[in-house]
Amino acid sequence: MKRMRALGRLCMHVALLAAVGAGAAAASDLVSITRSRFPERMWTPLTAADAALAGAGRAADPASGWSVNPALLGLESHDRLRLTGVLLDPQRSDVKANTREYSDTSPLVAFGEAGAALSRGAMAYGLYVTQDAYDQAHESFLDTAFAATQPPITRDNEFTSSLARAGLAAAYRRGRVSLGAAFELSRPLERFQTVPSAESQANPPFPQPEEVRLDGLAVGGALGVVAAPYPWLSVGAAARAAGGTDLETEDGDKSGHDEVPFSADLGVHVGRSAGGNLHLSAGYVGPRDVTLGDTLGRGDERQPERVRLAAGYAYASPILPWEFRVGLGWSPYPGDGAARCSSFGIGLGYKLEGSVVRISYARESRQTPQDDVSARAFLAIGLDVRF
Repeated sequence: MKRMRALGRLCMHVALLAAVGAGAAAASDLVSITRSRFPERMWTPLTAADAALAGAGRAADPASGWSVNPALLGLESHDRLRLTGVLLDPQRSDVKANTREYSDTSPLVAFGEAGAALSRGAMAYGLYVTQDAYDQAHESFLDTAFAATQPPITRDNEFTSSLARAGLAAAYRRGRVSLGAAFELSRPLERFQTVPSAESQANPPFPQPEEVRLDGLAVGGALGVVAAPYPWLSVGAAARAAGGTDLETEDGDKSGHDEVPFSADLGVHVGRSAGGNLHLSAGYVGPRDVTLGDTLGRGDERQPERVRLAAGYAYASPILPWEFRVGLGWSPYPGDGAARCSSFGIGLGYKLEGSVVRISYARESRQTPQDDVSARAFLAIGLDVRF
């Protein structure tokens, strides 16, 4: 049955190519239609503290993400529970259609980092689920690829691209040094959907509504360390790697391959728990090789490696239960065809009887070498409960 469906789809595409010619061939390709091309996985906040610091605290601040540096679990002296939700508002202006008449997705809800941490003497253990990258858009625009034979087509396109992880971590603290390791499962997801207007569907040879959903599961792990040579200074570093995974359709057919990139984070925290604190960080994400199994079989594609720098300031009142955070991040052009990014974040936290509620606003701007500019705004709300 699967082979018959595959043969039927192949025949349909051959018929389309024969009917509309080489100029329309690219338009019949689902990846080209949706303008997706596995969107580059950009920075997505994991927690409200991470959003406020624009990524500056990931390697050395426990509030900014257990899942980035497992050694941060060793800095927790109590059992904890964490839950973070993120409201994402994509504001894209980089759709490469023949016209710029399109609309973006309304704000959507995603999760950042959720988990539990247990402290037992010098050991600490953590279980977490996190979403390193999440991008989704709904675009409506005019497609003039068939203008030679038919009027412009009104299209509704949707895409989702994400990378989620689930991890089991342990950390050991001795003196002013904490070491951590984690076993992780990573799940990349790519979903593409195109829906031509009803008028277009009624006039072949235009393609009909079509959807492809691809996902996989990769095994990996992370190592991390945090050292505090002075009471006012701590330094953290972490590295993460995972194997490649075959991408499968909902029917279980292998239709692509994804390599989860290697990543590393280095951070410095200057300050004490109360008063002013300075955060500095540098991050690296390796190249990502992907084969989406699109209808024209274009083969492997690559997103280049990327370096990210960030700095942030946090102030925790020694008297009042309030805290304040603000951060800036920057990522230069990593290679030809890749984007330059900048980010900004600001947030507040309030302590109540062992728990901390945080809310943050963050914004990331993205500019390609072709001067296409887009942005994403985040509203992150997080709760840390101490037992």
